[in-house]
Amino acid sequence: MRRIAGIAVAGLLLTGSVTACGKLDGAARSVKDAAAEATPSAARSADTDPATDPAPSATTRTPSRTPATTRRPTSVSPSPSRPVTAADVPNLAVPELLSLARDAADDVRTVHVRATIRLTDVPKMLIDATVDRQREDFTGSATTDQYQLLLTRKGGDVWIKGDERYWLVTGAGRVSAERAKLLATKYLRTSDTDPTVSGLVEGIIAAADPAYALHTVSDRSTKLPLQRFESWQVIPVQAANGDTAYINAGLPAYPIRLITSGVEPEADNYDRFDEPVTVTPPPAEEVVDVEQLG
Repeated sequence: MRRIAGIAVAGLLLTGSVTACGKLDGAARSVKDAAAEATPSAARSADTDPATDPAPSATTRTPSRTPATTRRPTSVSPSPSRPVTAADVPNLAVPELLSLARDAADDVRTVHVRATIRLTDVPKMLIDATVDRQREDFTGSATTDQYQLLLTRKGGDVWIKGDERYWLVTGAGRVSAERAKLLATKYLRTSDTDPTVSGLVEGIIAAADPAYALHTVSDRSTKLPLQRFESWQVIPVQAANGDTAYINAGLPAYPIRLITSGVEPEADNYDRFDEPVTVTPPPAEEVVDVEQLG
């Protein structure tokens, strides 16, 4: 089960700063001071992982399983006298295919990721983010079955925006419906070192590594027949435990997807590789610094 230590529900502790608020432009204690009161931890699973496409579901897109009696094409390696071509990729033996996929993943600079993260206080949080892996800037959302957060990180600044339900849920009765409606119109700006958001920031950046899709498969895994997934033709590679990695059947041989096995299968999905990513802070009139929240 993959675990990313220290992921907190972003903004959960912010409710301590708003319970006495009469307006958004007054003074209040910093959210960093509130961190000492509670530090909910989160965990990303290490052997049942995540994401969905586009919303978390335990039943969608479960990979097809090829019966043991099905005859599969023999995998071959290209001649050492010439480089691998896109046409060669579907015919590669598993060791060569995984090596090619790991190299492709290492070279990815920007990516769109959809991943389900399991938290201590939230059974599932769907991360849907576009990430610049070099700058570690991103924009995206974190969604549970109860609320949604919009998140942006640029440099050392982080902006979060919760919907009304978010403020009502995390406020635990201390945030009125009227105040929740007002807060839902604002982005809260804080630092990526703020303990109430730092774990989630780190989790999104870690989730944006396509190489994770290969972590449960090995050279001894089984290659299954080609499939289609969204706009990709993919090569499924299935581990002994049933987890299945899906690799682009061309070049670059990107890891596209990981589906875990079990009662409640989940998936990580990756696309938009190396497409330009522009992260823009929210409009100034919609931003409130957490230290000034009051």
